[in-house]
Parts: sequence; C-alpha cells; structure tokens
Amino acid sequence: MLTMWIFSDLIELGFVSHKRSGKMLEWGRGSGSDASAVSSVRLTAITLQHVSPGDCDYFTSARFKSLLDVNEDDQFMRWKCKFCTFSCSWQGRILQHYKERHGHHRRSSGLVCIYEDCLNTFQTQAELKSHLTEHGKNDHKIVTKLCCDLCTFSEPSNINKYFSHLKTHLRNKETVKCPFADCFFKSSVLSTFTAHRSRCHKFSTLSNLRPELFVHRTFTNTVSGEERVSDTEASFLCDSEAEPDREYGEAVKRQLASLCLRMQTILHVSNSAVQEVIDELFDIGDVASKNIRGIIERVLEENNCAVDACVVTSLSDEIQSLNPLKCLSREGSLGTERKRQSFYRKNFAVVEPVEYVLSAQEKQNSFVYVPILQVLHKLLERSEILQTLQRSSQEEGHYNSFQDGEYFKENKLFNEELGIALGLYIDEFEICNPLGTSKKIHKICGIYWVILNLPIRFRSTLSSIYLAVLCKAIHIKQYGYSKVFEPLIRDLQYLETTGVFVKRVGSCIKGTVLFVSADNLGAHSLAGYQESFSVDKFCRFCLASLKDIQQHDVRSGAFTLRTPELFDEAVNVLNTTDASCIDGLKRDCPLRRLAHFHPVKGFPPDFLHDVLEGIVPVELCICLSDLIAKKYFTLNELNDRIASFPFQFSDKTNRPQKIQTNFSKKKNNWW
Repeated sequence: MLTMWIFSDLIELGFVSHKRSGKMLEWGRGSGSDASAVSSVRLTAITLQHVSPGDCDYFTSARFKSLLDVNEDDQFMRWKCKFCTFSCSWQGRILQHYKERHGHHRRSSGLVCIYEDCLNTFQTQAELKSHLTEHGKNDHKIVTKLCCDLCTFSEPSNINKYFSHLKTHLRNKETVKCPFADCFFKSSVLSTFTAHRSRCHKFSTLSNLRPELFVHRTFTNTVSGEERVSDTEASFLCDSEAEPDREYGEAVKRQLASLCLRMQTILHVSNSAVQEVIDELFDIGDVASKNIRGIIERVLEENNCAVDACVVTSLSDEIQSLNPLKCLSREGSLGTERKRQSFYRKNFAVVEPVEYVLSAQEKQNSFVYVPILQVLHKLLERSEILQTLQRSSQEEGHYNSFQDGEYFKENKLFNEELGIALGLYIDEFEICNPLGTSKKIHKICGIYWVILNLPIRFRSTLSSIYLAVLCKAIHIKQYGYSKVFEPLIRDLQYLETTGVFVKRVGSCIKGTVLFVSADNLGAHSLAGYQESFSVDKFCRFCLASLKDIQQHDVRSGAFTLRTPELFDEAVNVLNTTDASCIDGLKRDCPLRRLAHFHPVKGFPPDFLHDVLEGIVPVELCICLSDLIAKKYFTLNELNDRIASFPFQFSDKTNRPQKIQTNFSKKKNNWW
C-alpha cells in the first residue's frame, strides 16, 4: 500500500512515466508532450516541466488534463466534493481538493469518482484515470436508478450490477420475475434464470427493462447554462492561476512534504523509515540527472541540429535546476527530520501541542493541550467551513438535529447572528495490554472536540474530530479535573466573551460548549457525581434512589429532576461543610465556570451503552426467543438469512455474526 501510494504521487508529479517496457517502469518525464524547443528530446532526467502552479494546483495543467483525456465540457461542470461542501467548476481543482483535504480517506474508502452519481472507488490513480476517461467518452451517459420487486434496493445501477442483485434473491430460493418488458418468465433457480437471460435477452439493455423498475434517470454531464463558462472567461481563469516558472519547484516541494507527512501521520511509518525512503529517492534523482548532457547532444545530432556547447550546457543546467528531488538531499529543505518539521510549520496549518507540568516537584507528571482557539482560527479561514456555519439547518415543525431542541434555543449565545457550538468528548483508553502487569499504569484520558454546526455527515468523520487534551488517567485522579482542564477552560471562556476573529467576516465569532459526550462512568466523573451505580443516588438526571426505582416507573413522574439550582446549592454545601456527598454529588464540575454551559443539562445520556449495548440486545434476545418458540422460523434459517444477505459498502466488513444456540442465556453478550 505504501509503495503504491509513493509511486502514484510520483506519477502525478511527472517523475515516473506510466508506460511500461517489459516489467520496468520508465523513469523520467511522463508520457505527455509539450510544445517546446526540445519537445523531441526524450529526457530520462526527473524534471518539473509539466507541473502546473497555483497552490500545488498542478492538476489544472494541460498535461494532467491530457493524461485524463478530459472532455472540454467537463471543465464547465459544477463539481461537488462528496466529503464536504466544497465545489468548483474545474475538474482538476476538485481532484486536487480531494488529495489535499481528504487524502486520509484513501486507506479506508479508496479514491472516489468525482462524478456525483457514480459510486465507484479505486485504489490507485491509474484506475481512477482510466475510469474518468470512460466518463469523458460518454458525455451524455444516462445514470439510471433502479428498484427491486422483492426488497428495498434502489441504487444507480448498470445492467450487470442489477442482475448481480437479483442473483442474491435467487440464491435464497426466492422467485424472481424477469425484469425485461413483455417477458413473463419467473424462476427461483439461479442457473435457469441465467440461462433464460442468455437465451432470450442476450442483447437487451437498460432501455428494455420494465418501466416500473426505473426510479429516475439523469444525465451525468448535463450542465445548466448558468454553470457554463465562456472561452474568454476560461482563458482568464487559466491565466490568473498561472505562476512564474521559479515557483514550480515550491509547488512540488510542498507536494513532497505532504507525502512525507502523510506517511508519518496516516500510514504510521517511522521517522527512520521515512528518512530511508527520502535518501533513496534523492539517489535515484541524482543518478537519473547525470546523463542529461549526453542525451541532449545525441538527440540534437539525430535531428540534424547544430550542437552548440553553450546551448547544451545551458539546457543541461536548466533541466538539472528543475530537478524537484534536490530538496531531498541532506542540504535540502526536506533532507532531515528537523528540516521537514520546520517546513511543516512554515507551509502547513500546524498547531503544535503545549505541555503543562502538573507539579514542580515531579516534572514528569504533565499533560499536553492543543490550543483550541488556534485550531478554530485555522479552520474558520477555510471558506467551505465558514459557509456551513452560516447556513442554518433549522426547519420549523421538524426535529432534524440538536438545533431544533429547546436546550439549544434557550442558549443566549446562539440567539446571536452566528455562534460556534462545540461538542466535547472524553474517554480513557489503554495503550498497553489491559490484562497484563501494566494495567491502568499507562491508561490515557483523551479529550476531543468537534464543531457541531457542521452537517452530521461531515462532523461524524474522524477528520472533523480534533484533539484537545491528553493526560494519564492516574494524574487526573491525583491532581483533579480542574487542573488538567485549566488551559482548555481558559480558552473556552475567551471564546465565550471575545470570540475568534475571522478575516472573511470582518468580526469575531463567539462560541461555547453545548454538551459533553461520554460513557456513563466518564460523564459522572467529570460532572462530579459518584462513579458507582450501586449507590443510593446513582442517576445524573434525577434524584431517584435504588429503592424508588423498584416501586415506581420513570414515566410516573415520581422522581424529582435535577436542576441547575439544586446542583449549585449542593456545590455550596460541599464547599462550606465537611459533607463528602450531597444527593450523589461529590465535587464541582470544572466546566461550570463557563457562562453558557451547565453540567446538569450538558451531559446527554450514553446512548451507545444504555440502548445499543444495553436495552436493545436484551429486547432482541427476548423477541427472537419468542418468535423461534412459536416456530415462525428456526435459528438455522435466521443464520442462513444473515449469511446470505447482500450487505453493501462498509457493512460488508461489519456484518452481524452467526447467532449462537445458547444466545438466550447470554442475553447482553449474544450479539
């Protein structure tokens, strides 16, 4: 995977030709040609001649468009990112956006097709290029969304994909009707159904299917008149993004630095391994550039051109100066780990963590904090995030998100024109064997945050979740949450009162913490409640006791709900008396120092553990036991259906497992 990633980046930059000779990759300039004075010269040196400028925007170059066989009409489509709100009118720009902003998706979901109605993903740039070429050859290809008579299937499909779906029903011995119009054939045998198609519908296409199977049909490359750009405007856009030749090297240097950074942070390659790869790449570039002068002389002679020593020397020196891999030498800006770190700080949006010492006597007891204000400032400089913040998702009469609830609407800070709602998440994790001798010694507590204003499909991705604090769990117990949260709360108070200045808006945008997500133990620990659920006052939402819940239902209204006033009163009693616990509360919550957050309302239920891993498995267990006992189906039939169900996309690797015969005895552990 790492090798393919590196080679795909080198191919994109023009370092490696995509043609093959036998089993050897052809090093040197890519296969595209350029109308230059030495266009006939076949250079084996690594050059930067075809890398286009503009914020590393070499994908907009004529060379890259020719590599992808881009259709001219495609340049005027409105390309939309599938991971965020970014959109543009140029195919090269959307490709570069995916690479720069969403390169981390490459390992999990592959390279996505940029066409909105196309669901294909690819592992290499070569596969994506071939796929985009096919799109270019079919400018007005119809994308058809088909449905199934037997299930809820409704997806964009070609004829082969649709028949693959029908085969899943046939494998389950279900009777499938022939999908083609004016054909009344039915069968529950896969081989018979396949033979019927081959015999009667060998040359049939999507247009021959029954009309009721079509959900809708759209053209992939149709573009409205408003989105089209005139030739004059197109020329202006290209010219305005052009940069001088001297900046070509900086663009590729930035791309190489991005590759090194991704190797470390995403592929988890060690520093020593990255250094070895960089040294080897530089050696390859050095070897490839040594024979440039001889090649130039030979090609000029073969084309009956006068061989002027000064011209040859000038050409050779110019080409060698464009060698982008020279920055990987030990003297170059990316040659060593220290120099790369310096380059990252100067050229990328890097926010470095700050280490805080918890005790002057024991300086090894410390924690790290990533300044939340600096990260917010960097994020709000991006127009796509700012536009999302300014777009309200509230819809009268509907509950679509937390913004439709009373808790959000009652927050005075969000009644202003624009406010940043933050969600915190706290959890502990082991970095050593949880069953070994190092148990709990190296346990880490992590505090993360996310911008809640983003649409749920964006904020649920890992790239939208940011680290705030890392601290050993034993140090939190020793020094308390207040000391560990001190720098975070200080920044949050500044965010509430002053806000973050956004240049695009021309003013400061304020924000606060809306809620804290945590498991029940973590929520009780941070909020100040008792960390045991067998005590008398065990609930953080009401004052019910263990005895009360055995006699009354929650819906009866017999339990007094906790309120901010009761919480504040209990804290005052704890601070002024020797009491160790008041109604299940042991200490104050450090987040209560915020003006627009209160721990009584700011810790929502633990939906995962309470419902998905608590109530739901038990209820499913009871329901299945009853249905099997009444002989609606057998356990073997249920397991067969689970095994043969056509799971799609990520569900394929996260499919339910076979249910054991003793599942009714295990209850919570059966699923």
